[in-house]
Amino acid sequence: MPQSYFVTSTFDVQQDDASWNKFMPNVFQMIVEMEGKLPPWDLFAALSAFTDLPNSVLHLWRVDEAKDLVDGKSYFEDSHFFDELMSVCSAPSLQLLKVMPYDPSFMPKGASTESPSEDGRFYFLWVELTLRSGSAHRAKFVKACGNLLTKMATDLPTWKLRAAGSTVTGRPNTVMHLWQLDDANALLEGMNWFGENNPDYVDLAACCLRQRQQLFTSMIYNPLGQNGKLSANDKKHKLKYEELRSKKGAKHA
Repeated sequence: MPQSYFVTSTFDVQQDDASWNKFMPNVFQMIVEMEGKLPPWDLFAALSAFTDLPNSVLHLWRVDEAKDLVDGKSYFEDSHFFDELMSVCSAPSLQLLKVMPYDPSFMPKGASTESPSEDGRFYFLWVELTLRSGSAHRAKFVKACGNLLTKMATDLPTWKLRAAGSTVTGRPNTVMHLWQLDDANALLEGMNWFGENNPDYVDLAACCLRQRQQLFTSMIYNPLGQNGKLSANDKKHKLKYEELRSKKGAKHA
């Protein structure tokens, strides 16, 4: 049975190499440790900002029940690794989302390193939409999204919806979409397609007070796909993460 909720956690890592190099091993340790101590939390996506602040990190988790958020907060408060990574971060956030009716119930099947883009990167667009209040606006929005997704399957195959949720905590009437793009050029292609005499998008936009979009690429532990071309520093971090996971697996073999 698909999990009914998402949790988003965001971190703005300080803009220097020393802070990034402290954040990475501690986030590795935290995620590997969570697999045994916080089993309801499944890491769905781990993304690094490609626009805006370059060291912003977004984690998207799938959880079974709303109460899992409370368990997660308690875990983080007692985690040494979380304390360490927070020492180099600002503006952290934790938010619970309930899946939207048109959420694709997509589950990662392993972290591929075969991106269709020429530069070997995976690209993701995180969209936050603030809806107008009222059930009529929400119903119209959901219908428009369903119609758009049907059309996009044939007209815009370079965009794939991976997750869709609505806030339970945080700002009310806010819907989050995570799109996977074939490459960076797909962003402009999609913007043009939405604007080309598309009545369903007009209906969707009429239900929204505002939209915010941010382009991301993969962290090296992203279950949705890991970039194929890595810097020397990223290769070092990836080896460390794989070593931790290997040791974890050996303990439970």
